[in-house]
Amino acid sequence: MSTEETYETIVFENNNGIAKITLNRPEQLNALNYAMLLDLDKAVSRIKEDDTIRVLIITGSGSAFSAGGDVKGFENATIRHMNHQMEIGNRVITNIVNLKIPVISAINGHAVGLGFNFALAGDIIIASEKAKFSEIFIKIGVIPDGGGTFFLPRLIGLAKAKELMFTGRMLDAKEACDMGIVSKVVNSENFEQEIENLAQQFSQAPTKAIGIMKQLLNKSYDHDLQTALSYEQLGQNLVLDSDDYHEGVQAFINKRAPKFLGK
Repeated sequence: MSTEETYETIVFENNNGIAKITLNRPEQLNALNYAMLLDLDKAVSRIKEDDTIRVLIITGSGSAFSAGGDVKGFENATIRHMNHQMEIGNRVITNIVNLKIPVISAINGHAVGLGFNFALAGDIIIASEKAKFSEIFIKIGVIPDGGGTFFLPRLIGLAKAKELMFTGRMLDAKEACDMGIVSKVVNSENFEQEIENLAQQFSQAPTKAIGIMKQLLNKSYDHDLQTALSYEQLGQNLVLDSDDYHEGVQAFINKRAPKFLGK
């Protein structure tokens, strides 16, 4: 079953358990304004409560993923208003990270500033060869937000993260991939099909196991080895009681492909 909902600034689709959020302000290069953050908040909250959704794709319409925060709206904004907007954005990013399903950031073009950091909230970043990335905040005299100071050092190391944030320089897709920010760079003609193939793979995977794996990996920097081993044991007990585990064992014994239902 396929459904599509159009918000003011995004398009939300659910195609048989594959959810897709498309940032949809192409004339403004999908700059994240107050209205878009509210729409994202609603859509991600809905996904969080829908246990039939097994994978989420986040991408942009037109030529960009997102040009970051909508700077044109900053000029007359009060600190109070900016803080309220950041609180909404922070909630969206936190909810994306905490989703118990794989999240694919499909970067079709420029992902800069807050747009870059929204992309980093995904579990796997696939980039078109046309994609470009920048922690551009320094260019207008502000610091990175949207979790950039958390995500980026964990991906590329502290020294490299400092260099990218202090300079705001632009990365092409290949350099971002070489650094470990991007999992794969895809020819623009094959980009949408590549994203669809990966989403289909995740939609047929044991979702419960991926969700627990994701939680453990996200917390791994906070744990010592013994804590990690304890949490792995707890997590394993949860999946050993799942339908997908029993299906996987039976499929292995009977030498057939498993049919995981995400339960």
